[in-house]
Amino acid sequence: EIDSKKLMARNHLDRGKLSIQSKQVEFAKEDFQSALNLSEAIEDKLIAVDALVALAQIELASNSIKKSIEYADKALKIAEELAYPHQIADAAYILMNAYDVKKDYKKAFEYSRIYQSSNDTLRSEVNNKMLSELLVEHQTEKQRTEIELLTTRTNLQDAEIVRNNTQRLAMGG
Repeated sequence: EIDSKKLMARNHLDRGKLSIQSKQVEFAKEDFQSALNLSEAIEDKLIAVDALVALAQIELASNSIKKSIEYADKALKIAEELAYPHQIADAAYILMNAYDVKKDYKKAFEYSRIYQSSNDTLRSEVNNKMLSELLVEHQTEKQRTEIELLTTRTNLQDAEIVRNNTQRLAMGG
């Protein structure tokens, strides 16, 4: 039953995203709220944080600053608990903008620092992944080159042996 509820929650998240793209904000809001309710029922924090961030974005865009802050604050707490840097950045960005609208520049600055820090973490992860992929690519190319060199050496040695044997046979021996 948990798996089916998890699937339903993910479907609500996906439908909500499609509704946002179609500018159907109310439908999106309903789907994200349904995803949140289901995620809480099955205690799936990853789905909950996605739904909370989406709801916070909708509320911010609708100028419902108080609701936006409530959703984003919950999302940030869960994202930090899960060490989920992408959603930490998203929630902090929403909070930064919400507090900016409220003209609470101290809190806006505080969340801008969290946003920057999370973005730096994300960039670092991306850079590390790219570096690892380049390193693997380099090692693979190096091994391929070494194999080609060894194959060439072996072929040359085989040719030398054949040439020596041919010379010996030609000399009568």
